[in-house]
Amino acid sequence: MNDREGGQIHGATIRDTPVGTIRIWTGANGIKKLSFEKDGSQLAGPPNPTDNKVLREAIEQLELYFSGKLRDFNLRLDLSSRTRFQLRVIEQLRNIPYGHLASYKDIAEALGEPQASRSVGQALKANPIPVILPCHRVIRSDGTLGGYAGNSTENLQRKTTLLEIEGVEITGKATTDTIQEGILSFPL
Repeated sequence: MNDREGGQIHGATIRDTPVGTIRIWTGANGIKKLSFEKDGSQLAGPPNPTDNKVLREAIEQLELYFSGKLRDFNLRLDLSSRTRFQLRVIEQLRNIPYGHLASYKDIAEALGEPQASRSVGQALKANPIPVILPCHRVIRSDGTLGGYAGNSTENLQRKTTLLEIEGVEITGKATTDTIQEGILSFPL
């Protein structure tokens, strides 16, 4: 399989992570997609990342993140298929530090579009690279988790697990930012 730039698409599977099995795809310009796979599903292609430097780095960094030893990913990402608005949301998303939270409203306000909370939510729903692009750090203004990658119970459990890895306390359906008081606000 080839990407738009004519390079080959590579894929790798990482099993037994705290959030289940994940699959990563890379193209000529970096990581294109990360998805959560149903355990036991048949994944196309063998997991052979050894011939792809970007995949090797992604696997290493994800393993460090899941073990609590990495706070910031430093990976090449291919976001070429994202809209301008989605890219602006991703830029704000990347400003949320490890273990901190922001609301959809906070991001909308940081974009200078305070009425765009739902649009921010839709942009995050289309995030092609969850975990690495930390949409799990975005919650509702009332402190509840909100959705994650389609709102299924399984995906909300993944969001909870990722936040707990980062030291965020989950009490019932509400979250407590244990590193900083209140919700983050971003400079424009």
